[in-house]
Amino acid sequence: MQLTLHLQFTVLIAMLFGPTPLQTGTVPAETEIANRIVSMELIKANDFSPTSWPSETVTLTTEDVVTKPGDRIFDLLAANGIRPDNEAYTLIYDLNPSIEKLDPLAPNLTITLPRVVGKSQFQRLISNGHVVVLTVDSKIKSQLRDDTGAIKVLLTRFARLDRNRFADSTKRPETINFVSDLSDWFELINTTIAQRTAKPLRRVTLLQIANEAEMLRSILERALTPDRKLDAQDQAQIMTIHKDLDEVIKFWDQTMRGELPPAEPQFNVVVEIKGKDTNKIRGLRVYYIVFGLFRDPPKNPPVRSAGFNGLGSGSSATLPIKDYKVWAAKDGEPEHPVTPITPLSVRKPLSGNMIKLELSLK
Repeated sequence: MQLTLHLQFTVLIAMLFGPTPLQTGTVPAETEIANRIVSMELIKANDFSPTSWPSETVTLTTEDVVTKPGDRIFDLLAANGIRPDNEAYTLIYDLNPSIEKLDPLAPNLTITLPRVVGKSQFQRLISNGHVVVLTVDSKIKSQLRDDTGAIKVLLTRFARLDRNRFADSTKRPETINFVSDLSDWFELINTTIAQRTAKPLRRVTLLQIANEAEMLRSILERALTPDRKLDAQDQAQIMTIHKDLDEVIKFWDQTMRGELPPAEPQFNVVVEIKGKDTNKIRGLRVYYIVFGLFRDPPKNPPVRSAGFNGLGSGSSATLPIKDYKVWAAKDGEPEHPVTPITPLSVRKPLSGNMIKLELSLK
């Protein structure tokens, strides 16, 4: 039994991150749903082995369903040809932002579900024990996996650097320990993603983790270049990345006691921009970035910021619980802030679902 389970797990991992099975029909490699890039694989449900698609068009779409008493998300997904797992739950939470838990489902609830649509050949495959596996943002996860492997290798050399290779030599042990922690945390995250047991992540959180891994890899590679040292800004950046991921990892490995994982909480942030030049304010966009990725100034190197919805005062964004840096700039020019760069801590408000922030023109 143990050998069989190991084989099934190995096949599943190879399917998710290895070569794509031969496709004989018209199947989109990726589909954008709820601002997530979703890919599909067809497998045998009993052993997770990949199967060729039928010679007909198969598409991934969505449908609205009104729940009945006793409905379970597991059964609703299976009826739509989709394997119920955390990747599918991630997509459902993004399709239904107001839903916090999928178990239990309240009756008479209108819920948007992913659905795989095919003709007779596809339906026969589903009836005969096949199922479609969804993967959300596979390219981001693949890059995270590559950077995690590189960080693990670089850590061995980084830990041997002399104290004079650190901008603040007194913090050499602490910095090395931070990098070691981060390497372990990134590896844990990758393992759970590969096992399809990771918590459903909002795109902001997945990008945060992937971008911080990429940034840490870049910092280590620079520090290990001959005749270079870990400069003060990079050493401080390691500390902020560690602080960021420490908040994420605290809740990563919690046992759900058989329950389906809940949605990652998120809240609506509304920004008011104040200043005398109202015409200028109308053309501004509010930009944000997670705390650990910010570098001051934001143009050296360019930070991977994202913009709020809408221009001017009153623009908004729905953000998960994290610490951010926020500023306003001319639309399309986030590297030139026109307001002070302001910290934003997104936490559950005392009442309601809205967080207000005020920015003022310099």
